[in-house]
Amino acid sequence: MSIRTTILLPVLLLAFHCNAQTQKDLAKFTAEPRHIVSLSEDYCTTAPDTSFIEWLRETNVQRKHLPADVAAVQKAAPFSGGKEIIVVYRPTALPHITLDSNTIVRHNRDLYGYWRAITIRTVTYKDSCSLADSSVHRTSNTLSESKTDDIVAVFTEDIMKLFLKEADKKKFQVLVDSKYEVVNKRYLLQYKALKSGANISLIGMDKEGRLIINAYSMIERRAQKEYISYETTMQQLVFEKLRVGQLRYDKEKKDFQGPKHGSF
Repeated sequence: MSIRTTILLPVLLLAFHCNAQTQKDLAKFTAEPRHIVSLSEDYCTTAPDTSFIEWLRETNVQRKHLPADVAAVQKAAPFSGGKEIIVVYRPTALPHITLDSNTIVRHNRDLYGYWRAITIRTVTYKDSCSLADSSVHRTSNTLSESKTDDIVAVFTEDIMKLFLKEADKKKFQVLVDSKYEVVNKRYLLQYKALKSGANISLIGMDKEGRLIINAYSMIERRAQKEYISYETTMQQLVFEKLRVGQLRYDKEKKDFQGPKHGSF
């Protein structure tokens, strides 16, 4: 499956060619083969306990801790199909199975610089709760994992970009170009002009210093006194920081040409 069909941050999908200097810099940064890491499906995730009472309690508690400015950009589309109520959240800042609460961005300055993806994948998680027999069943499945595409992320104080080179291409394209804000060390808002139109994902760093960006969608199904289910889809990028020269912020904000010095 092409990364173009599964990549994070679809609201900000641009896909246009980089300028010549940026292409040169990216080619230098990615001269070595991409380091690929296969991670467990529960890597840096948290989920409600699967015992019935705890599952109900933790599911309800989750919904009380979403910042108002983040909740405002979450999109929900409810449907009714007979006895079943369906709500589609795309994107969602409150997925049922989510990024671990200890996996955060402690300081925005930790983001600044160039990063290269080591994991590019889409994973689904499904929780089904039977109210009739007080049971909870959980499954997970990796839908896709790209080992051939290449993604480089760049962060300055207020701008983020993602560069994509697909397996059959020779050059990178600009996939994402946006302003950004990290809210509560956890929620990544990406927007062009107004925050009210922002896209939302979750962001954090693991104990090895790798950067994680997870974009989630979710389908909730309910039938009164019968069942509740949540199907969560996570589109995940995990990055390692590149050992290149420091960003020249004033110039980077303008055209994102790469640093003149530094190497792997």
